[in-house]
Amino acid sequence: MKEFYARLSSSDCTDEVRAIVSHLRGAVAKCGSVEWRAHATKSGWGIRAKRGRRAVCYLDPKPSETKPGYVAVKISGAQDHELKHSGTVYPRKGARSWVHVHDLRAAALLMPLISRAYEEAGR
Repeated sequence: MKEFYARLSSSDCTDEVRAIVSHLRGAVAKCGSVEWRAHATKSGWGIRAKRGRRAVCYLDPKPSETKPGYVAVKISGAQDHELKHSGTVYPRKGARSWVHVHDLRAAALLMPLISRAYEEAGR
């Protein structure tokens, strides 16, 4: 997690991207206890919230030098039509869609989906 926080705190990430990550982490914390784990892939980096053995959500900050940054968010069990209110939905392999969240208003719209994912992860 140290590397995640170092990257998030770097000048590459805008205050808006940091605020979105903080808001979404807070939304998860309001649901209850989770384990946060950092991850990195060829295309990016981020964190995953797990309740027990099941993922609740993934938050992947996407800083950019040429356009506004955003946070790519995957919420377990969320459907495309639910995610579209928070930003552009990008389907990925395995029917796992991600939404690109560009501001705090859009992040706030994800709170009910996060709550539902948290409850489902506890079953």
